[in-house]
Amino acid sequence: MARILVVDDNRIGRMLVTGVLDSLGSKGMELIQCASSEEAWTMLSTTSVDMVITDLHMGGMSGLQLIQTARKAGYHMPIVAVTMETSPELLKKLVDAGATFVLKKPCTPQDLQKALELVKTP
Repeated sequence: MARILVVDDNRIGRMLVTGVLDSLGSKGMELIQCASSEEAWTMLSTTSVDMVITDLHMGGMSGLQLIQTARKAGYHMPIVAVTMETSPELLKKLVDAGATFVLKKPCTPQDLQKALELVKTP
């Protein structure tokens, strides 16, 4: 069973992403929600996950810092950053930090379907 960690400090944001993932047929997938990057980091240290979908701007540790920390610690799962930001500089920072790809908020079901393809097994 694939585990997807959804990280967003906004409860409604987490619910929207997990709701869309559920509607896309995430059968056989466990969706885990975290309200902060710090909570997500604790989860990563105790639970194996197959993908992380993280908001970028959060109080405390940002999504960018979570990506950097996870990659420096040797985590190789796909990490999808979700943001309203479109500046080329920020997008480059995310990719350089190790984001697998970046989705623009609000995410469409098609965008999240692409993310699911990273962890679906044939």
